[in-house]
Amino acid sequence: MGSELGNVTSGVLLKDGDKPLPLKHTDVTIQVTGLVATVQLEQVFTNPHQERIEAVYVFPLPADASVNDMAMKIGDRRIRSIVKEREEARHIYSDAKHTGRRATLLEQERPNIFTTSVANIGPGEEISIQIRYLQRLPYDDGGFRLSFPMAVGPRYIPGQSTGKQAGGWAPDTTAVPDASHITPPVLRPETRPGYDISVRVDLDAGVPIHRLSSPSHQITFTQASATGYHIELARLNEIPNKDFVFEYKLAGKQPQATVLSSRGQDEPAYFLLMVIPPIDTAVSDVRPKEATFIIDTSGSMSGQKITQAKNALRAFVHGLNPHDSFNIIRFASDFSYFSEESLPFTEESVERADEYIDRLSAAGGTEMLAPLQYALKLPRHPRRLPIIIFLTDGQVGNEAQILKEVQDRLGPARLFAFGVDTAPNDYLLRKLAEVGRGTFEFVLPTQNLEEVIGRFQNRIASPLMTNVAVDWSGLEVEDVYPTPIPDLFAAQPVVLYGKVRTPMNKTITLRGETAQGIASLPIRVDFTKATADHPTLAALWARARIEQLSDRLHRFPDETGTKEEIIRLALAHRLMSLYTAFVVVEEKTEPSSEGGEPRTIFVLVPLPEGWDYDAVFGPEPVDAIGTMYMMADLSSVSGPLLHAAPLASPARKVSRLAMMRTTAVHEISTEPAITLTTIEDRLQAVARYLLREQTVRGWWTDRRTTTLTAEDIQTTCLALLAYLGGGHTDRAGGYQAQVRRALDSLLGLLDDAGRLNGLAGQDEEVLVQALATWVMAESYAATDSERYLAAAENMLQALLQLRTSEGLWPTRAGDPSDIAATAWAALALKGCERAGLPVEWDKLTACPTFKALADTAPVEHALIQLLSGGSLEETHRDQLKVKLTAFKWTLDDAQEVEQAVRALILARLLDQSVLAAMGSAMLKLIVSKQVTQGKAAGSCPLYAGQPVAALARAYMLLSIGRARWAALSR
Repeated sequence: MGSELGNVTSGVLLKDGDKPLPLKHTDVTIQVTGLVATVQLEQVFTNPHQERIEAVYVFPLPADASVNDMAMKIGDRRIRSIVKEREEARHIYSDAKHTGRRATLLEQERPNIFTTSVANIGPGEEISIQIRYLQRLPYDDGGFRLSFPMAVGPRYIPGQSTGKQAGGWAPDTTAVPDASHITPPVLRPETRPGYDISVRVDLDAGVPIHRLSSPSHQITFTQASATGYHIELARLNEIPNKDFVFEYKLAGKQPQATVLSSRGQDEPAYFLLMVIPPIDTAVSDVRPKEATFIIDTSGSMSGQKITQAKNALRAFVHGLNPHDSFNIIRFASDFSYFSEESLPFTEESVERADEYIDRLSAAGGTEMLAPLQYALKLPRHPRRLPIIIFLTDGQVGNEAQILKEVQDRLGPARLFAFGVDTAPNDYLLRKLAEVGRGTFEFVLPTQNLEEVIGRFQNRIASPLMTNVAVDWSGLEVEDVYPTPIPDLFAAQPVVLYGKVRTPMNKTITLRGETAQGIASLPIRVDFTKATADHPTLAALWARARIEQLSDRLHRFPDETGTKEEIIRLALAHRLMSLYTAFVVVEEKTEPSSEGGEPRTIFVLVPLPEGWDYDAVFGPEPVDAIGTMYMMADLSSVSGPLLHAAPLASPARKVSRLAMMRTTAVHEISTEPAITLTTIEDRLQAVARYLLREQTVRGWWTDRRTTTLTAEDIQTTCLALLAYLGGGHTDRAGGYQAQVRRALDSLLGLLDDAGRLNGLAGQDEEVLVQALATWVMAESYAATDSERYLAAAENMLQALLQLRTSEGLWPTRAGDPSDIAATAWAALALKGCERAGLPVEWDKLTACPTFKALADTAPVEHALIQLLSGGSLEETHRDQLKVKLTAFKWTLDDAQEVEQAVRALILARLLDQSVLAAMGSAMLKLIVSKQVTQGKAAGSCPLYAGQPVAALARAYMLLSIGRARWAALSR
């Protein structure tokens, strides 16, 4: 595999201080139209030497890219390539190389790793290689995500050394026969590569765009049309050391189905069908899970990656449901487990897991196969769904071996992949999820983690639709891929490629099994009109077919017919594959004045951003190439290779058990500071931190006893109201599992009359009943769930029965009327009224005691008056505005914070300018107290002694200005 390079010693890797590398620049232009991206990249090579050279560059492309063209540009001449079987293409290239003709060979080493070899670049000459590929943009959770990989991360190479065929830092091994082709030599991080990259995106979504952003790079953009934008990297000399990720969401109602079709002469029409079934994402009867978390703690995960992976693992454990069980496996050069058997999801087991996760650190190799085999062989609980959640960067070379193991041993389990890296091995992670009947997610080491995790947890809970099939209603449809159709998870579409013999306008039906039974979705499709370029759809279809055949070869590598079919398809559709390659040769050239072979120079690549060079390659001094330790003959090396050629000397060797223990005990990374520049940043930081404080039973409390108090329920209700106000419900937003758990616990406290059990006689029992009633009303308003409506109706009646004889509410049954409890009750009444429940205000607003409150409690009196539909005299309104803006808040105890919450709600009802002034003052106080670094980053101890209660109230305060509460809607 790779170009004909001979032994590694025939090429050179330039030392520091030598002339620049032959790669000068990469220019990337991405044209996005609807669902499809057409990408053109131009690699510019130059020769700074006094002799002819061959440049060899190993680089990444998306794992699902359909590479369908390559050309060589010399001056003004552009010479288009031909596609041939790989061995034939190599022979053509080798012949041109030996005879002094300029030539280029483009080969695929993996679906996401490619090699460009450019022969006979003359001294001072510049040659550009233009590569084009097509890609369907992934659609997920209401938006599209475009990713352009820029770096090939160093991969762990297991197995026994067998020598070298190419110029990588690793020799080929028994487990990875092409290791020297997929391990390009790496620059030390302090050394700039001498080449850079530019990226431009021309986007035409076809409909208005709601939001666009890049979590990976700084970008600039200009609006080109009502539905289009022009996007560029902000830095013109960007180093290609991390994937470029670009995301955008569409405005308005999301499409239920999109169909692209094309017509060709004397052949069937090709189509791409994307369907997003409108399935209720609330899972009312989630099957208990037996979750096995596998976390990669190898050297490549050092730095921010292990910090992010550990944070993700903590969130996953805390996001389990009460009837789940779990275990944790960590792996590097060896693996170990948290517990000998799965543990029930309890406060004690979660605290133990937190302590275990805290001790994890990154060091060693990436022996991924053994922990997977162990996890797949574990005994299963008959009433729990076995799931495996894999947290890794995927940087290994033995992908085929790992995928075959999962295919052969998966059984009833499901496998979910969670990638953490600036340049993850997207091919392995996607395929693990695909063969594991799960789903996958990528997160950058510096990216906002909790919402990504929340979305991932919602999918882990249960697939929304299984056994998916399409009734084509008599259409002559054939060769539909993928087959079988994968299970469908929350907010993800069904995407099918196929051919239709007789294009017609028909209604087809998508069917599948859901939690509510068999679901059917009729879809009107019109195949009579060409809505896409024919070669484009044909290439995408062929790429899907080739991928399906390649998957089969993983399991049955000796099937020659499968390999031959891949070659036939690739040649017919002009596509790259593992068995085909593009080659271009300059036909007319002056005979070389120099004899012999050109000097081969391998392009060194930068280490992906965030990687620790010494943790990956070892701290020993390097030799020969200045930035890599290379040996002319590595055939004597035995055992697995640790990411790079630098090997530990005998004096530094440790036992596998000692390495395992070291990895499990020492923490080498530090928690980075979080950036909080806007109120939205503050809000999200508090929301994320508060999630970590939720108990197994769903409560937010500062107490670790099993006895529940009214104060615990009050804190939980305030937290729930803040989450609901931010659009986070049990079926929408990023924190569905946690919101659902808290609501379930709250519902579990209700007696048949709608009253909270166990609170009789406690202080603030009535106030808590009011808050809980408001929570249920808002939950129904946000979700239309009948269970919340029924609960709100019963709770409202119970709340009304707790009134005093004066018509107001006490804090505790039998006590005198209390204005704070009455204000919370009024908010509950308003929420119920907005939910469609009948509410009578007269008994409250007409009683003399209430009217007298205008002088003694003007804020609460005005709030109740406005909630009940009443009005305020202009003079009174002006007095209230002055009072609210002039008051000096300290927020140093729970009672004052709750008063501030009610005052802010009144300000929102009164006047936006008053709300803004008060909100600014509150924000300054919160900013002065919010923690921005360390494990407590995001927390906000407004007052001492009750950090969780204070945090819930801070979240409520920050939410009021933008909360989507029905009670405050106009």
